[in-house]
Amino acid sequence: MKKLALSLVALMFATSVFAMNFSVGAKGNIGIATTIQSYDDEPVEDILPVFSGSIGGVFGIQFTEMFALEPEVMFHFGNGFSMENEMYGKTVKYSYNWTTLEIPVMFKAKFAVGDGHFAVAVGPQFNFLLGDINVKREYDGDTETKSISADDYGFNTFTLGIGAGVEYGLPVGPGDLVFGVRWQMDLTNVKDDSDYQVRNMAVLPSVAYMIKL
Repeated sequence: MKKLALSLVALMFATSVFAMNFSVGAKGNIGIATTIQSYDDEPVEDILPVFSGSIGGVFGIQFTEMFALEPEVMFHFGNGFSMENEMYGKTVKYSYNWTTLEIPVMFKAKFAVGDGHFAVAVGPQFNFLLGDINVKREYDGDTETKSISADDYGFNTFTLGIGAGVEYGLPVGPGDLVFGVRWQMDLTNVKDDSDYQVRNMAVLPSVAYMIKL
């Protein structure tokens, strides 16, 4: 009986796998990023956004006509923020940026719209810091740049985040051209300091091209 049950489970799994549709594609984003910061539970003000973008690949698993799972591997350039202060009557601006490898795993609900589809997506995101923190200081016409290691700056090299967005795709050639916009934010602290809370946040319009396998 146990062998029969296991055989039935295996058969159901194999049948579901063969019933799935798979696709692969390339994706690019460009938008704005910033950080939500607080110290001793008091919000840090005067945080300014920076331009941000990412590029990478997408793997799609279509379970039904309506539901899909799409893991992505994205290199995100331009995470960070900038701040401006007054010094001796002149403005001094500090810009901080860093690069992350991001792995969103998006659960999608798709709805047919004409020849294309509209989709709502939400899911967790796993972020890995790559390299150093780049710091730029602009004051009185002069610019200074330097790099600080994650350890020296007190940064965690891994954060857990969440993403949510919408997209519209339409058939173009052998695949689908997909336009979208996504909001994403860290759920865990970027800084290795419980008193100083820093969380990345970005809003990224995107374009992708997906081909069914």
